[in-house]
Amino acid sequence: MSIGSAVSSIMTSLRQGAVRNLLWFAQDLIGQGPRSAMRLRRSYNAIARSNVFDPDFYQDQLDLDISDHARLLRHYVTEGYRHGLNPSPGFSTTKYLDFYPDVRQTGIDPLSHFLLYGRAEHRIALPTSVSTGSVIFLNAVPLENRDRHAWRMEQTPLLDPSELGPYDHRPDDAVPAEGRRGEAFMERHRLLSAQPDFAGAVVALNQKITSGKNERIQGGRPDVSIVIPVYGQLAYTLNCLDALLRHASRYRFEILIADDASPDESEQWLSQVQGISYHRYTQNCGFIGNCNRAAEHARGAWLVMLNNDTRVVRGWLDGLIDSFSRFPKVGLVGSKIFYPGGRLQEAGGIIWKDGSGWNYGRDDDPNRPRYCYARQVDYVSGCSIAVPSQLWREVGGFDSHFGPAYYEDVDLAFRLKKAGHEVWFQPESRIIHYEGKTSGIDTSAGVKAYQTRNQEKFLERWGEELAGHRTNGEEPWFEKDRQVSKRVLIIDAVTPTPWQDAGSQAVVNLFRYYQALGYQVSFVSENFLYERRAVSEMQAMGVQCFYAPYETFLPSLLSTYGEQFDTIHVIRADVAAKSIELIRTLTPHARAVFQNCDLHYLRLERQAEVEKNQVLATEAKAMKVRELQLSRDYDFTITHSEAERQILSAELPERDIVVMPLIETIVEADAAFDERLDFMFLGGYGHPPNVDAVRWLLKDIWPELSVKCPQARLLLVGANPPEEILRAASDRIIVTGLVDDLDPWFARTRAFLAALRYGAGSKGKVLSAMAHGVPVVATDIAAEGMTLHDGESVFRANTAQEIIDRAVAVYNLGESGWDKAAQSARAYILKHHGFNANVETLQSALLKHRPEVKNISH
Repeated sequence: MSIGSAVSSIMTSLRQGAVRNLLWFAQDLIGQGPRSAMRLRRSYNAIARSNVFDPDFYQDQLDLDISDHARLLRHYVTEGYRHGLNPSPGFSTTKYLDFYPDVRQTGIDPLSHFLLYGRAEHRIALPTSVSTGSVIFLNAVPLENRDRHAWRMEQTPLLDPSELGPYDHRPDDAVPAEGRRGEAFMERHRLLSAQPDFAGAVVALNQKITSGKNERIQGGRPDVSIVIPVYGQLAYTLNCLDALLRHASRYRFEILIADDASPDESEQWLSQVQGISYHRYTQNCGFIGNCNRAAEHARGAWLVMLNNDTRVVRGWLDGLIDSFSRFPKVGLVGSKIFYPGGRLQEAGGIIWKDGSGWNYGRDDDPNRPRYCYARQVDYVSGCSIAVPSQLWREVGGFDSHFGPAYYEDVDLAFRLKKAGHEVWFQPESRIIHYEGKTSGIDTSAGVKAYQTRNQEKFLERWGEELAGHRTNGEEPWFEKDRQVSKRVLIIDAVTPTPWQDAGSQAVVNLFRYYQALGYQVSFVSENFLYERRAVSEMQAMGVQCFYAPYETFLPSLLSTYGEQFDTIHVIRADVAAKSIELIRTLTPHARAVFQNCDLHYLRLERQAEVEKNQVLATEAKAMKVRELQLSRDYDFTITHSEAERQILSAELPERDIVVMPLIETIVEADAAFDERLDFMFLGGYGHPPNVDAVRWLLKDIWPELSVKCPQARLLLVGANPPEEILRAASDRIIVTGLVDDLDPWFARTRAFLAALRYGAGSKGKVLSAMAHGVPVVATDIAAEGMTLHDGESVFRANTAQEIIDRAVAVYNLGESGWDKAAQSARAYILKHHGFNANVETLQSALLKHRPEVKNISH
């Protein structure tokens, strides 16, 4: 065929295709209406342009013989996808719809949805069959991608946080607002103008002292000494003090200003600021020398070096100093550093093989999960670091070898690590850094020129240690976590709130078990909601949390990060059932662990029996089949009680069922026996067994018990009590709702009433009471799974009358009898519910199970 004939044939085909598409569109317009017609046309065109559709592959799935390629594609977008037909070997219709249930509701075929929307949303497209080889995803996302997401507090720093929607909150919302306060302070006093009002600024600072807003030390020995080295730039020093003098902290702190012979008016005005210790040196000795001689005046147990061109954000000091109790080996902690508008300046530092450094995350959105969890780092920029004062003195502070400045902070970090200490980045400590206000940013001139020279000095000193580092810019994702060799992703239905329920405390302890085994822990909840308090607590302890809008779908998350995880640990049966195919498909190399908080089917069986509910009984049978299958699907199953292990092992003798009891920390209360007058029940009311227990207490137990113990009150402690329980509140029935601290409530309790009529697994409320040294009156259901001896610390009772009688007996034990029961309770907790035993159990199970790659296909 000649070139002219070929072109003519193609043009004819195109004209015929265009006419046919118009006819189809007209047909759809008449039969289905304009909206559906436009949707089908858009879907058809999107797939046709993509070249993803494989006509021959699609034809093989049909009983019909449709030879025309366009008609095959038309068949797919109109009806084929509804029957689970796949458009090509590289795209599974069923998996896409299973992974993204919301797509079903759109009425759009899954392939065009992926092409038009899903790829931009970082959803994934999977092949119809995944072999043991590598999977090539149509939309692989680079680990260091920098997609932008709207940040309302950055856009409107003065916005009332109460106006934010549930998915508008970000970890660093406080930063733009603090930056705006700094701007306002400097504008109010014209500090950056040709005629600054330094006098007015100093008066404003002193008013912060006299108004009582400042909570720092007013005499006595401080916990922390904050050293601020100064050389000129008075405006920024005053701005720094504006935030620092009103900074609220649990720690008492002193502020030391070290003036390195400033050439401006610093001496005149800073000497008038109240509440600080101002030290003026007549001879300039450079940044390092100034810091070292100022540190000699420090009286606190911790020394904090803070640049004068900074502004601290709420929680800054607590975040720094709390880290020394969170991480036992830490020697130096540094802050998360921001530009005034909120952009990230540094989330920990990376030092490359040639001695050059990166401020990790520079200029990116600081709220991305990768920048928001505490982790060990090469160094943290010295504009905000904390070191134990004694350790600072032992290592000699900053090394003058790097004078006058630059690389002294990196060298200090490396010297501390060589001495066996750890260096941590703590994102819960936030500062704004007005970068380069003293030394500029030009590395070819002035003091800044020493940055290049000192890199060479640093490389000469630490070249051997740097040999194992990557070259500049190579895989920063892994270099930022250089110490990490094992990673686990933990998946749960909700974000743990350990101040509300024992189940959440168990999840937090699980994080700690993995961390004790050297794992970097990541966590995601099904709803991907960022819940500030809960997530911040986890991030501060070193857990990387994934949340919206940065991650919104588990399939996308696993496709991007899944190769890194050695273990995927799923909590609760419902979550495990939804996740297993994703895990086996996207992370076939990883161990898959199922943690069944309790046997849900067993709880349903018991609830059905109590309520005489046949519907629940039927549901329990279905749940049993489901839960047993999950224990077959996962590599091993974790349960909290020996009783449940025995039940599962009898049903599944071939599977490994691991017992990891709930752990508790012993609480030594000061309250004496005669100060304890009340009975107590504890439990979140989102859990049906707790609601049933309180109903039983109020109806059949408390009326008689209150008469026999007239001094006692009934304390109903727990979150989200329903209206019927709230209505029961009186002067002798205290309904607390959520409480942040259980200790005061246990301290006034003489006996704990675990009046559960159904449930399954170990009961955290019973263990919590025993850890507080409070004797427990418990039903067999409440005491299930624990090797407790009746009459020592737990007193068994199963009917209302038995509970009343035993509660009265415990109440009247007398001081010596009660103390004996309290000691027995704490002794049991120490023996059976300690931390180290669970770490060893988990380690043994992980070493035992190295799963083969498994294939799940549609």
